[in-house]
Amino acid sequence: HNLFAAFAERPDRAALVDGLGTRFEIMRASVKKWCVGSPIQAMLDAVMAITGGVPQDPAAIEAITLTMPDDRVHIVDDRAMPDVCVQHLVAVALLDGALGFAAAHDMPRMQDPAVRALRSRMMLVPSPELTLAVPARQAIVTIRFASGEERRHHAVAVRGTPDNPMAEEEVEAKTLDLVAPLLDERAPALLAAMRDIAALRVRDLRPLLRITDLPESHP
Repeated sequence: HNLFAAFAERPDRAALVDGLGTRFEIMRASVKKWCVGSPIQAMLDAVMAITGGVPQDPAAIEAITLTMPDDRVHIVDDRAMPDVCVQHLVAVALLDGALGFAAAHDMPRMQDPAVRALRSRMMLVPSPELTLAVPARQAIVTIRFASGEERRHHAVAVRGTPDNPMAEEEVEAKTLDLVAPLLDERAPALLAAMRDIAALRVRDLRPLLRITDLPESHP
């Protein structure tokens, strides 16, 4: 038995060198837009498409319907961990108009009355059609406002995938969100160095990467 037999019933070894030197699989890699569980990515894309990243007044929201592939509902439905609970993350994204690493992993905020109140107006709908849809991980968010207005967005290609890649500015913003708590004022300098990494040596990066004091709140 070998690697090929373990991962395929009829492995095609020739595929390993197909397009060698001209096709680079790394260019098909995904960069997660959101620091949350994979099935929630498209849901947050849809929320931001509806709100434009503007914080919402919870009193103005009457009901929220979240529709996602039925084979993944059990992974994210009403979970105890904030970063894999779809209802919690949608509520936080609506209230804040954004969702960074710290907010997505803020355990105490799961008991925030404003977040809990917004969650109580949500309905999670499993969809067998979205399970079969291509590309995978699609989601639909529908928000009904107290004014009677209803907004709906169907997120088809998850942001950060090859079908919907992030702009360079988005990647850099996520990078700063993750490394700034560790590197403080060196974070922008490290980011600037990455833009010209071909001209650098490892010794040039070492002072920018060294962490002296690790914050207790950061893994």
